[in-house]
Amino acid sequence: METVFILGAGASKEAGGPLISDFIDKAEKLYRVQLRHDKNVSIHFEDVFNGIAELSGVFAKSNIDLDNIETLLGIIEMAYLIENFGKRDLEPI
Repeated sequence: METVFILGAGASKEAGGPLISDFIDKAEKLYRVQLRHDKNVSIHFEDVFNGIAELSGVFAKSNIDLDNIETLLGIIEMAYLIENFGKRDLEPI
């Protein structure tokens, strides 16, 4: 297991790091360009992107920013608590 630290308030912006508001977009670009051939990484990225796609239909008429990593993680946490995230079983959540 690896540990990832995400610093807020633009701490990494000057070094080219993503902000919370564009974290998912930058992660997807990194994945598409550099990481998609690594099967160990690919499965996790695809799971996140598939989850976002599933949520897009559910939240089509709401004002939820699915491109914001904090919002997305909050939704996943809530899904875990209520044991429901689309058609997924509890374990993958």
